[in-house]
Amino acid sequence: MKVFRVTALALILIAVHNLFFLQSASANQVGTGLSLYYKNDSAAWTTPPAAFTTSTCHTATNNINFNWGGGSPGGACNSDNFTVYGVGFILAPVTGDVNFCEQTDDQFYMKINSTFIINDATAKAAATGQSCNGTGTMPMVAGTSYSIEIWMHEQGGGADWRLLWSYPGQSSYVIVPVANLNATTLTAPDTTAPTFTSSSTFTAAENIATSATAATIQVSESATVTISSGADAARFNITRSETDTAIIKFNISPDFEAPADVGGNNVYEITLTATDAASNAGTQSITITVTDVVDTSSFNSLALAGSATTANFRTAVVITANVTVASKVTFRVNGKVLPRCKNKLATGSGSSFSVTCTWRPSNRGQVALTAAATPTGAGISSTAATPVSIMVGKRVGAR
Repeated sequence: MKVFRVTALALILIAVHNLFFLQSASANQVGTGLSLYYKNDSAAWTTPPAAFTTSTCHTATNNINFNWGGGSPGGACNSDNFTVYGVGFILAPVTGDVNFCEQTDDQFYMKINSTFIINDATAKAAATGQSCNGTGTMPMVAGTSYSIEIWMHEQGGGADWRLLWSYPGQSSYVIVPVANLNATTLTAPDTTAPTFTSSSTFTAAENIATSATAATIQVSESATVTISSGADAARFNITRSETDTAIIKFNISPDFEAPADVGGNNVYEITLTATDAASNAGTQSITITVTDVVDTSSFNSLALAGSATTANFRTAVVITANVTVASKVTFRVNGKVLPRCKNKLATGSGSSFSVTCTWRPSNRGQVALTAAATPTGAGISSTAATPVSIMVGKRVGAR
C-alpha cells in the first residue's frame, strides 16, 4: 500500500503596511457625493443656519468643487444671496491627521462628527491653488466613515465653493473626491486576502478510498478554495465542507508501490487558491505524502474434499486451500511437506484464490494438516492456515 505525505509549501503572502494606509472605495463602496440643498437667502450670517432639506430652490449630489462665477448654482436659485447645505458622510483616507482647506466666496462652515472643523464667517473672494480661506485638522482612522455637515453662503458677485484636503502621503491640497463622500455611511473596501490556517504538509496511507479525506484545508475567513495549479493537481478533487473549510480527496486511490505523482516519490504537490467575496485571493502550496502500508494475507479455508475430517491410508484425497491474495501455497502434514505440493500457485480474483493438492496419507492415526501461503505481490505478508486435525484410518480396498 502507499502512504502519501502532503507537504504544503506555504506561499508567503506579503502585505506591505505603511504607517498611513490609503483607503479607496471598492466597486460597491464608491461614494456618489454629499446631499446638497440650496435655498435663496439674502441674509449674511455669522453662524450657520439650521440644517434644511425643504423649501429649496435646487438639490444635487456631488463633492464640493464649484465655480459658479456670477451665475445661478442651478434650479430656481438666485445668482447672489443663496445658501447651500451639504450633509452625509466622509470616508477617511488614512490613519492620522487630515488637513482640510476651504476656498469659498463668501462664507463657509464645516462640522465633522458634530464638531466644528472650520468656521469662516468672513465675506471675501475665494482663494485658489494651495491657498486657503479657512483650514482645520481632524484626526481620522483609515476606512472609517464620519458624519459631515457643510454650509456656504454667497452674498454677491462671483461664487466659488471648494473643499480640499491633504494628509500623510498627500502633501499638497487636492479636492476631496466624490468617492469619499456619500449620503449614507461608507465602509472601507475589503482588501485583505484570505490566509491558510491549516498545515501545508499532509500524509495519507496508500489505498486510501477516493471517498476518504486526504487533507483538510482551513482558511481565515469565508472563501472559495480551489486547486489552482501544481504538478499533481489532476490527481485530486476538492469540495467545500464549511465556509472556511475544504476537503481534498484523491481521484484514484494511490498505490505506494506504483507512485503516480510527477516526481515518482509518493510526494504529491498541489497549489490552492482561496478567494473571498471581495475577490481577494491568497495561495498556498501543499504536499501530500503517501505512506506505505504492509498488506496482509490470510486463508479463507483449508479442507479435504467434502470438508471431511477422515482419510484412508494410502488412498488419494484432494486438499483445497483458499487464500485472500494470489500466493504460492505449500502443504504439510505433521510438519513435513507433501510430495508435489510445494509452492503451488493459487489462482482466482478479488479476495479468493484457490489451489489443490493430492495427498496419499502415509501415516495412520491422528495427523495435523497445515498450509503456508507466500503472496506473489510485493509488500504483502505471508500467512499460515489454522491446522486441521485429520484421522487416517486403514486402507480401504485392495492394495
